Amino acid sequence: MFYVYILVSDADGTLYTGQTQDIHARLKLHNSGRVQSTRKKSPWQLGYFEVFDRRSEAMWREQELKKKWNTERKKRLISQFNHIKIEELLQSERTLSPDPQRVDDSLNRRPLPKV
Repeated sequence: MFYVYILVSDADGTLYTGQTQDIHARLKLHNSGRVQSTRKKSPWQLGYFEVFDRRSEAMWREQELKKKWNTERKKRLISQFNHIKIEELLQSERTLSPDPQRVDDSLNRRPLPKV
């Protein structure tokens, strides 16, 4: 699975849009100060996310949100989002990486021949 997400800065309400395969690790990275573009506005909270099977779909959606959506439209999206989904996602202890078949599909690899 691949995620497109919008973070909200606790410091001043700034929004940040990105995409990742591991949303838990990415949120920790943003809040650790190791991402230059978000370092000065941390801490960050997850305000919105979408899930995709393919990285190309997530990248397309990320660019759409960044280039075609203004801040007010993103804030409305966040306010209408079911925040129970965010709580469930963040409380999930399992690793949110795709299964091997999805990775193969997303990279258009041929399956290994049966022996």
